[in-house]
Amino acid sequence: MKLVKIGLINWANIPIAEYEFDDRLNLITGHSAAGKTTILDAIQTVMTAAHRGLFQYNPGQDETKQQSKVKESRSLGSYVLGCDDGRYARPNGAHCHLIAVFRPDKSNERSESVTAVVSVTARLDRSGNKVTAKEDGDFYAVIKGHELNLNQFLETVNGRDSVVPPERIREHF
Repeated sequence: MKLVKIGLINWANIPIAEYEFDDRLNLITGHSAAGKTTILDAIQTVMTAAHRGLFQYNPGQDETKQQSKVKESRSLGSYVLGCDDGRYARPNGAHCHLIAVFRPDKSNERSESVTAVVSVTARLDRSGNKVTAKEDGDFYAVIKGHELNLNQFLETVNGRDSVVPPERIREHF
């Protein structure tokens, strides 16, 4: 199976978008702090079903900590809330969906497309002087035979577009 597309909804400070991958070679390029590692962390999150201990978010960040005392270790909750240098883009909480579409390798696989989904709700926990991003609810799924897209995880409520909460994903589909 090959990863052909990843959709990101409320992942870090990356706009809601889908990124498609070529069959051959893919390069993720950009200036410093453009979101290259953030996209790779999203892929890792889907590939490991956000299982703690299987990987470390942005391992190169440890090097930057030496230069900046403001940097904090990244977590699933901090990605959902859009944390950047201790400030949160979504301080009132948020729902996040990572949607990865895989297709069989045409040359040697006989299978159907698969969509892997990681959905998480996060909020800020204010204990004393410390503010920490915490995950509240989550949903994980592998859907065989379907190539989902990010629009399927958005809905219109009272005339406004909103993100479907993870606890409503089953009924939404």
